Amino acid sequence: MPNDKRALLFKAETLLDMMKYKEAIEYFEKVLLLDPSNQQAKEGISKAKKKY
Repeated sequence: MPNDKRALLFKAETLLDMMKYKEAIEYFEKVLLLDPSNQQAKEGISKAKKKY
């Protein structure tokens, strides 16, 4: 697993745009493991769960 949270966020956002919500959530959760207060990841999970 890459430790670059920017790369993980980019991947998660890309998956979200592709409507791959389950996978997007997994990547947003990886970001939160590295940075538990990351607001972008929290918002991404919320968006994905609304559509999933």
